[in-house]
Amino acid sequence: MGASLDRKAFLEGVALSKPFLEILALQDVRARAERIAGRARALAPEGDATDPHAGELKADLGLKGEGIDSKGPYVDVGTNAHTAAGDPYPLYVEFGTEKMVAQPFMRPAIAEESGSSVVPTRLKLAPRPRKTK
Repeated sequence: MGASLDRKAFLEGVALSKPFLEILALQDVRARAERIAGRARALAPEGDATDPHAGELKADLGLKGEGIDSKGPYVDVGTNAHTAAGDPYPLYVEFGTEKMVAQPFMRPAIAEESGSSVVPTRLKLAPRPRKTK
């Protein structure tokens, strides 16, 4: 005596479960993103009296958006801090410039959360427009 499976009913059940499973996955992704943001804040430099952006980077680091798109759940982590001229100050801090030594904060935070000993050499600089469902 064997068990039989109604393929159509099974697939309908999976389809009905998808939104619930995506919400559960989003909660997991959000928790990981919060850990990355917290670690990045801890690693971000304080700045000093000569730095006109002292504290701005740390204060603005956090979750910047979340949702579920065609690829699944996502949470954007980062900062909107810029110089008065609109330059991406956080990138200067992360990667350095000819006048400023790099002080990575985001890449090490991502590496720690992923359990990797290798710090990524690239970051996605800005989220691409997402295709929603």
